[in-house]
Amino acid sequence: MSQMITRLLLVPGVLILSISIYVLSFAPLIRLDSLYHNGYHNPWVAYEPVLWCIWKTPLQKPLLKWANLFGVQNKTEMQAYLFVQDVRLEDIHFNFGGGR
Repeated sequence: MSQMITRLLLVPGVLILSISIYVLSFAPLIRLDSLYHNGYHNPWVAYEPVLWCIWKTPLQKPLLKWANLFGVQNKTEMQAYLFVQDVRLEDIHFNFGGGR
């Protein structure tokens, strides 16, 4: 009986802990990527559910405050906006050449 109760509590506990670690890891990872970005990957793809939560849920303020602690609040807010608008940075092309 007590093993069953332990299992019933363990599974949700592990699930909640895993989701919390995932959500809280976005800001440190984005900060590290901005420091050591080599241009071969896009870390935001792994955090699209977090971007959705930032833009579409009441978690926006706490998640942006968390991002601010790592100096990536503006970048995070921009990525969340682009994500909900379904715009990928790969789709945006800049022309700085002044050509016609």
